[in-house]
Amino acid sequence: MRAVAPRDDRPAWAGLAGNLLLAALKVVVGLLGRSQALLADGIHSAADAAGSIAVLIGLRVARRPADAGHPYGHGKAESLASLVVAALLGLAGVEVAVAAALALLRPAAAPPPAVITLWVAVFSVALKEALYRYGRALGLRQRSPALLASAEDHRADAIASLAAVAGIAGARLGVPPLDPAAAFFVSLFIMRLGWTLAASAIQDLIDARGEPRTLARVVAEAGAFPGVASVQQVRTRRMGPDILVDLEIGVDGRRTLREVHAVADGVRARVVGRIPEVADVMVHVNPVEAGGPGVAGDPAAAGAPAGAAGASDPRERAASAAAEGQGCAAQPPRAREPALPRRR
Repeated sequence: MRAVAPRDDRPAWAGLAGNLLLAALKVVVGLLGRSQALLADGIHSAADAAGSIAVLIGLRVARRPADAGHPYGHGKAESLASLVVAALLGLAGVEVAVAAALALLRPAAAPPPAVITLWVAVFSVALKEALYRYGRALGLRQRSPALLASAEDHRADAIASLAAVAGIAGARLGVPPLDPAAAFFVSLFIMRLGWTLAASAIQDLIDARGEPRTLARVVAEAGAFPGVASVQQVRTRRMGPDILVDLEIGVDGRRTLREVHAVADGVRARVVGRIPEVADVMVHVNPVEAGGPGVAGDPAAAGAPAGAAGASDPRERAASAAAEGQGCAAQPPRAREPALPRRR
């Protein structure tokens, strides 16, 4: 398995510092300045600070190399960190929604929010947008689910603070209900983001099928290797920023075990080397009868599995069959030779 790439956790540290500063600032100013919208935004920032700590822990655990107890590595720690962030967002959203709804249903006469609350909300928008752009850039570069989840959280904060700006400004212009209304809008946005992040993290944790584009690339690269008669099945699962692949290929049954071993190793090296997000490939080889499906002279130019007809090139037919059939294609008849070994 390819070595774990180093993780840059500077965005998580920057997010933690920014969230702690904004949480303290918004809660204190929101209380003293009589703004429920800013106070709600401050609670959101406090939940974000806890989420930043979860992201930092997840990144630290995920960078550990594979060991005897965790042969596939620790990459799923990033997905767990994303799930923690989602849960904290959901709880914060519910708390803010309840407080805002009570304020709307039982309005009380109060002076408008102080002008400083408006400036703090504007400052929050600018800082959170900067953290979003920084974190997303590094998250995409590292293909890190935890950093990308944290970056999306920063963008949500910026939008929530915009709602707070609108609510505070409206309240100062003589429409007091706009302040708790803005807080309620913020809560809905927070809960929606939490649900989206949770759904994505759960999909990674339960090994959901990879993107069809990635499946097609794996099939195309494997099918292009000399000696591969057909690509019969491909399955993927995510391990943090990386993808692990289980692959079944057909090889001419007349070949020796040493030759088959070389083909399996070559396929693994080609797929890992040409698709950056793939960290490892488990290759299982099935013998194909000479002259049967998938073997026609040169094995490298062999036909594709059944059901992939219609493409002009056999490898394109294999890629199309795997991508459209959730990575599975019908297997050609096997020869009666003993089963050949799996190779990493």
